[in-house]
Amino acid sequence: MDARLYCLQPWEELSVPADKVEVLEGNCVARIGKLSVWLPTGLAAQLEQLKGKRITILRTDSDYRFRVLEEGRDEL
Repeated sequence: MDARLYCLQPWEELSVPADKVEVLEGNCVARIGKLSVWLPTGLAAQLEQLKGKRITILRTDSDYRFRVLEEGRDEL
């Protein structure tokens, strides 16, 4: 697994294109440029369906949530 594996902290949000999602050593890893972000394995199948779309991933105190950003709209 990549030595530069990043884990979101509670209430941290990441806006990413859903391009590459892998399951490595039982963990879901989203690759974003040179950064690899660790996510729960249960998100892998959902994120695979969103390839090519821009999404935000939010880590809460108890889980991870994500939403698809609409094309043509600026983020707030």
